[in-house]
Amino acid sequence: MRGIPILACLLAGACAPSSVEAPSLVVQPGDFIVQIRGEGFLESTESVPIALPTGQNFPLMLAWIVPDGTRVEAGDPVARFEGRLYARNAANAALELARLALERGLSEGQLALEQSDIAAGLREIGLERGLIERFPLLDERLYARNEIIDKLADLAWLEARERFLRFRDDFRGERAEGALALLDARRRTQEEALRINREALEHMELRAPIAGEVVRERNLWGEPLEPGQPVFPGFSVARIPVPGKLAARIFVPESEAQGLAAGQRVRLRLDAAPERVYTGRVASVDAVAAPRERQNPVKYFGLRVELDEVDGERMRVGQRLSAEILVAERRGVLSVPLLALEETPEGAFVQVAGRRGNERRRVALGLRSATRVEITDGLSAGERVLLRGTRNAS
Repeated sequence: MRGIPILACLLAGACAPSSVEAPSLVVQPGDFIVQIRGEGFLESTESVPIALPTGQNFPLMLAWIVPDGTRVEAGDPVARFEGRLYARNAANAALELARLALERGLSEGQLALEQSDIAAGLREIGLERGLIERFPLLDERLYARNEIIDKLADLAWLEARERFLRFRDDFRGERAEGALALLDARRRTQEEALRINREALEHMELRAPIAGEVVRERNLWGEPLEPGQPVFPGFSVARIPVPGKLAARIFVPESEAQGLAAGQRVRLRLDAAPERVYTGRVASVDAVAAPRERQNPVKYFGLRVELDEVDGERMRVGQRLSAEILVAERRGVLSVPLLALEETPEGAFVQVAGRRGNERRRVALGLRSATRVEITDGLSAGERVLLRGTRNAS
């Protein structure tokens, strides 16, 4: 019989209202700070480029380049290019020039010999015609008729042969002019090829113009220039930063970049020395977000931050760092966690706890961070709001 009272007590306890309170918080005035985190590296704002000279029409293939951060003196080699192709091309052009010179010499000799044969034939015709003109053969009293006919035929043959030789001489001149012009054009082409390849061979090595630390150029993805990649005339392979001229390059995910603008304050920490905090100000924000890696589609906005102080002992170009950008700051305002906010097409609402139960109340929003939002109207200090997921609790 004793079990019946115990069971009745258990049933009564199960039917009683729960005493567990819904998670909530009391809204109080305070400082509302919107910060955006990012990461990046130090870059040089003033540097001396090490570039290929302009004036060439083709790229050079990079064969070797000093590692980032290498200390060099003025005149030290910084990069070398692959030169075997250009040496082979130069040798081939020189060989072709020698062959063309020999071919031109043979052509000129053949043309001169042909001209000599034509001149000899014309001289012979002139001598024979002179004899005919000196000793007239048309007097029938002195010569037989058949002799006169033969001499007239000889004279006609001399005239025909003279016309042929002069035509041949004219044709020879035109043919010689065309053949030599073609050889000259081929010679000029090979001379230009020889000049280009010899100039390329002269630029197979780039040297440091000043002393300093070398920083290799980067592509759009932030990857340093590597051997095996082409370098075009006028483009630099590396730079030597001017000491003390540094800025920070910061990247913020596109989804978190709301409110970024020039002039905002920034706190920075070097990955190599996180205990030290440096400050700066946003100088510019990229107009368009872009991926940072080839295989990663996530887009980032890039920021350039001017440093208030350059630590010459610790700061180096390329050092990684983290940053906190102060987007906005309000003093003495009301704010709630995003978990307490219900946003609908009709507006924003919160659940306010009261003595007679919970009230769904419309609120006006102000600044927003990744975790909280400012309430500009609809709540008063000291009121208690429920967190989302518990607003139907009674």
